[in-house]
Amino acid sequence: MMDRLASTQVDNKEIDSYLPPVLETLSALSKEELIRRFVSAEFNHFLDYYRGAEDINVNVKKRKTKADKAEHRLAGNIQRFFINVGRLDKLKEGAIVRLVCDKSGISSKKLGRIELKREFSFFDVEKRVANKVLKSLKGVTLDGRKINAKFAEKENKVRKRHYGSAIA
Repeated sequence: MMDRLASTQVDNKEIDSYLPPVLETLSALSKEELIRRFVSAEFNHFLDYYRGAEDINVNVKKRKTKADKAEHRLAGNIQRFFINVGRLDKLKEGAIVRLVCDKSGISSKKLGRIELKREFSFFDVEKRVANKVLKSLKGVTLDGRKINAKFAEKENKVRKRHYGSAIA
């Protein structure tokens, strides 16, 4: 940076009209203070730019999971579903993919994240095909169990139970 500053060509004709107000504004600063502020301004620019950047000296490659890739591919344009089967039913993610794709005729690329819970599961689909998926899963059975699929409630709308306690 300092070499670049020292070798900068100055075009006096171009900057002469701008110089008087600049000189007036900076006249109260000593030569040393002016240099300190200039260097600080340059370094602060780089610090701001790189603040929060990953350390380039560390070679860490985070492998993207299928859920990460699906979430990136659908980019927030999703409809979340609730389905009444889960791990207790010996359900695997692949079974949900096959069920949804076979019954609705959509590509697995339209599916997003799948969350298997103990007694139920959630899965995401692209919003454009959500109604088609919902209609296709009505009255369907999976391994002899009737499937109940519906749009999932928004996470912030889930009702919380509050239990009071009696004070003696």
